[in-house]
Amino acid sequence: MFSSTLDSVRAIGVGLFSGLENTDQDYERYVSEIVECVKRFADAEAPVYLLVVEPDNASPGAAWRKKIAEASRGVPPQTLFLFVGGSRLTRGVVTAISWLAPRSYETKVIATWEEARALVAERRQVSEGLLDQLLESARANAGSVSASASR
Repeated sequence: MFSSTLDSVRAIGVGLFSGLENTDQDYERYVSEIVECVKRFADAEAPVYLLVVEPDNASPGAAWRKKIAEASRGVPPQTLFLFVGGSRLTRGVVTAISWLAPRSYETKVIATWEEARALVAERRQVSEGLLDQLLESARANAGSVSASASR
């Protein structure tokens, strides 16, 4: 399941893939989120997006990876994108893709939330507490996404 939260004032987004599986609607929400961030953060000085993936969460298939890559082409070059968590295999695949198809923006693959928030706090002068609040907001939004999907 994909859920997220955006802080437009600070140009920070936190996306969360949680649970064991994702639907086409989850991936569509993620692609839409990328497009929205491109619009909102285009003129931001130092935007940040943290994509948190729980360890047992399923990886997208080839068709969705292609759509995600296409949407990501518009990400501003001053953006710091962090892929956080996931399985060791998934982190390896994301790292390999970033080497084989480099982007204009900086991409980091990080194993833990603690490492990611420390890096963002240092590089973007953002408090770790704020980042924790944004992650908790994304987790809370997962509940509302789940409730609306079951109706």
